[in-house]
Amino acid sequence: LGAKRVLEVGTGLGFLTMFLCRAVESVVTVEIDFNLASIARRNLRNIPNVMIVAGDGLNIVKRSVVRADVVASNTPFNISSQILVSLVKSHYNAAILTLQKEVAYKLIASPGSREYSRFSAFVNTFMDVELVATFSSRSFYPRPEVDAAVIKVRRKVAWSPHYEQYESFLKCIFSEKRKLAYKVVSRCTSGKLPGDVIDYLRVEGRRVFSLTPSELLNIFRESLLG
Repeated sequence: LGAKRVLEVGTGLGFLTMFLCRAVESVVTVEIDFNLASIARRNLRNIPNVMIVAGDGLNIVKRSVVRADVVASNTPFNISSQILVSLVKSHYNAAILTLQKEVAYKLIASPGSREYSRFSAFVNTFMDVELVATFSSRSFYPRPEVDAAVIKVRRKVAWSPHYEQYESFLKCIFSEKRKLAYKVVSRCTSGKLPGDVIDYLRVEGRRVFSLTPSELLNIFRESLLG
């Protein structure tokens, strides 16, 4: 990703951190577990270009308080969705993340596919997501219950606070994802969508789950942002 400064979420014992420090100019790494942060400080004590922070990495990402070109994380599987949402709502423009393979496949799912969901649409509205590699659970120790994948994420639409409504809009839309889009969209926008858009959706017979992230964002902008 051509980064000079990296923000790492989840230091752990510092193994990924060591690799990052050899590849970039500086690393700020955040670990929420104070015991692990202490161990990482010992493991990384001779590396000059790293700063270890004991704190909530998700909050730091969302608030964009650390200057960085890229966010990197061997993401704990229980916070995969949370880190992606925090990333979307941040000012960071790129990330490389290790996630459950199932989550990664949802993120790269095409509109109209079974895996395509509200979460897929939300993340892909603001980010381009690329699958880099997949790994068997046997590649890790301790071994997790599921396989993993590495994804690369790049910003395509800047986040703004008025997009907080967009999450609610998607929740409403995808509550009836297999129904005709013009009916659901009309209800979820309280009839504020221009008639030509409704007519297009009606004539084309589009279903909610076939709408692309860019189409969903345009519908939101035209109906709810005016």
